[in-house]
Amino acid sequence: MTIFKIISSIFLVIYAILFINITYSIIQTQEGFAYPIWIQILLALSFLAVALLNFTQKRYILGSVLTSAVFMLGISIVITSIA
Repeated sequence: MTIFKIISSIFLVIYAILFINITYSIIQTQEGFAYPIWIQILLALSFLAVALLNFTQKRYILGSVLTSAVFMLGISIVITSIA
């Protein structure tokens, strides 16, 4: 394994832990992000467009990270609209 792959793996694990923690916190507290829903929708659509672009350019790791951000924003939108 090269040093680049080791560092990338460490950062991906840290990101996964943070992603799970933030998602769990959103669901647990029933509070989304403190932005209006229209801004959250625009952010989600922007992240989705960039994620699709990264997948077409075969940058799967960055595309996956951006897809998880879309997923997190989707949960926030649902929680915000329910509350």
